Amino acid sequence: MKFVHDTWHNSPTFFPGLFGAVFAWFSIRNQKRTSREKNSLDFEAAYKRNDKVVEAMDTVREIYRKRGTQPLAHWGTREAEQTPEAKALAIIFNEWERCANAVNNGLYDDMYLYRVYGSTLIHLDVHFDPYIEERRKINDRFYRNMKILALKWRIRRAYEDSSGEDKSYISQLKEAEKLVKQLKIKF
Repeated sequence: MKFVHDTWHNSPTFFPGLFGAVFAWFSIRNQKRTSREKNSLDFEAAYKRNDKVVEAMDTVREIYRKRGTQPLAHWGTREAEQTPEAKALAIIFNEWERCANAVNNGLYDDMYLYRVYGSTLIHLDVHFDPYIEERRKINDRFYRNMKILALKWRIRRAYEDSSGEDKSYISQLKEAEKLVKQLKIKF
């Protein structure tokens, strides 16, 4: 109590300054969260309303339907990269790479986007892996951020889908989560 009394008498601006600093810290933290949420909403709106993305997604669905006659890996080759189909895939995957980069850097709200687009990204990651792998033969950094985000979301989905009864499975998921966090990848 003597410290408080002495500080008040010797430096009367200390406590108002301390209160102001604490208030500023909470304000900045909340503003950062609000900004992250707004950015996520902006991504969602832009993704849904961007004519190029909507058209590209229609093409990607058609590519997926025809995957039995034309392997998905084909669209990732240099020979096919100027085709309308490969360009549509590039539009979609580049959007997700941009989104993943923003999530990894704290600019987008990970949980919000997971709830809105979790199934979409997981589907793209699982079913279009041959395309991604073919693109990565050209440059191993292609879609790296997207793959990491998809992996995190796939683990999260596995948690959600598990009944919680199988302790060894939950233990494996926790270990997978730790390993993903330890990846030495610069975003």
